[in-house]
Amino acid sequence: MSKTLRPKVPRHWVILLLCVCSTVDVPSASAQLRATAGNGSKQESVAATPAKASHAPEGRAHGGKACLPRANRNSIDVRGLALLYCAESPLVTTPLTLAHKSAYPVFYGGLPAAWIGVWAIRGSDDFTDVYRLTVTQGATFLTVTALKRLFGRPRPFMTVAGVRSRSASYGRSIDDGQFASLPSGHASLSVALATSWSLSHPYWYVIAPAAVWAGGVSLSRPYLGVHYPSDILFGAVLGAGIAVAVHLLRGSITPAVFKPNDPAAIKATGPKVSLLKVTF
Repeated sequence: MSKTLRPKVPRHWVILLLCVCSTVDVPSASAQLRATAGNGSKQESVAATPAKASHAPEGRAHGGKACLPRANRNSIDVRGLALLYCAESPLVTTPLTLAHKSAYPVFYGGLPAAWIGVWAIRGSDDFTDVYRLTVTQGATFLTVTALKRLFGRPRPFMTVAGVRSRSASYGRSIDDGQFASLPSGHASLSVALATSWSLSHPYWYVIAPAAVWAGGVSLSRPYLGVHYPSDILFGAVLGAGIAVAVHLLRGSITPAVFKPNDPAAIKATGPKVSLLKVTF
């Protein structure tokens, strides 16, 4: 029998043929496997890479999107909230942050400073103005606490999607009615104190700084995401109303011990400046 001779193909030709075939643009199973493995490794690397801290204001979405989606701005109150909450300009955010930080020092230290100042600096036995300031702050605090428990309105960062609290004091879920949103305690107290002291000392150099401070404290609340504009408006009207009522009733609610011995001494204190003196 004759044997059939098969041509021997050198191994290097086989390798060369495989290399040529691999250059043809035809997806192979191995290529697909390599692509799948590559995508998987990329996803794992992205997942394993920690998120970098963003310098965008809290509550603002990435990618240039709006701070609060328009779908969430379903009321005038929320749209007003977005105007301050989404503010980015340092000309707005810096004064509001400073006003917010000054609120508690004034709330807790304003009355002691006023009593000590009247006693030490004025050199008078007339404490009617600081007494009215004390009554105003106490009445405002009690009224605000009662109304908060009555209304029980949740704060914006608890109900509005995309809003988070920028205040460390409100970084948790608050169920206690004392910490409800309506009315704003900061707006009520700041406006009440500013109004009371301005009524007792109706001079421009008292009224202007007091109004700027109270306005800054009030507007800082929506920027922090802890109050709606309606909370601020309600609180401001409430605080001003209580201060005016206490001022109008000063003759009947001020004990004689705080009144001056000399009736002629009952007057607004301060330098005699004729510019913009407001009479109430």
